[in-house]
Amino acid sequence: MPHLTIEYTANLSDFDPTAALLAANEALIKSNLFSEPDIKSRAICLDHFLIGAGSKNRAYVHARLEMLSGRSGEQRISIAQAVMRALIPLRENKGAEIQLSVETVEIHAASYAKVCI
Repeated sequence: MPHLTIEYTANLSDFDPTAALLAANEALIKSNLFSEPDIKSRAICLDHFLIGAGSKNRAYVHARLEMLSGRSGEQRISIAQAVMRALIPLRENKGAEIQLSVETVEIHAASYAKVCI
C-alpha cells in the first residue's frame, strides 16, 4: 500500500508517464510513511475526455492516491502536496491550459486483503 493512479489527457504530447510515476513514487518514499516495495503505481492515458465545454485547448493530470486508513489529516495533506510538487515539473505542454490535481482516498484497513507469493 499505497496505490497511485495517474490519469492524463492524450493531448499532453510532452507528458512522460514513466517519469511521472517515478517522481511520484520517489516523493512517497521520501515521506517515510510507506515502504518502497509496497508502492504500486500506474498511469492511464485518457483518449476520450472533455474539460468544460471543450472550446479551449485544455488538458489535465489527476493523481489518485489510495492508502490504508489510519493516516492523520496532516499526513494526507503532506503526501498530496509532495505528489503535487513531484508532478508540477512534468506538466509542461506548449499551448495547452493544464489542470493538475491530487486526491487522497482512504481504504478501510480491515477490509483490505493482500498476500505476497
